[in-house]
Amino acid sequence: MNAIRLNHLEAIVTRLKRNYVGLLPCTIEEVNQLENTLQIKLPEAYRECLLTMGKYSGKINEGTDCFYNNLIPIQAWAKELLKENSVADELPSDAFIFSMHQGYEFWYFRISEGDNPPVYGFHEGEDDPQLLVAQFPTFTDYILALMEAHKVPE
Repeated sequence: MNAIRLNHLEAIVTRLKRNYVGLLPCTIEEVNQLENTLQIKLPEAYRECLLTMGKYSGKINEGTDCFYNNLIPIQAWAKELLKENSVADELPSDAFIFSMHQGYEFWYFRISEGDNPPVYGFHEGEDDPQLLVAQFPTFTDYILALMEAHKVPE
């Protein structure tokens, strides 16, 4: 099996491996199956994430549904959360929800926005939740922000 070529996440993965034991990757077959099931092509940066830590990524995602086994169900859970909160905006048709934290927030990117797309989010309880305002300029910026929030050493 060939080694995974990291273009977007190399420094992030190196930093995580230095500080955590046991990052658990998805297989390429699992990533392909996810894409086939959802009939999408995932951005390269996110594919790299799945292929290096798609089943476990240490404390930066504790309590968060973001791993391979939950990626299909959270697509529906996010829509339910919007409905429960009477949010009139609909998710874009090319939105892929990649993370949902304890049922009150979720993060997504748009498939059409490149190999390292901007990240958008919804947080229950905000005064004026807006689905189409990018909260991170790239997926890798989102991962770096998680690492900073959890004080992952350099």
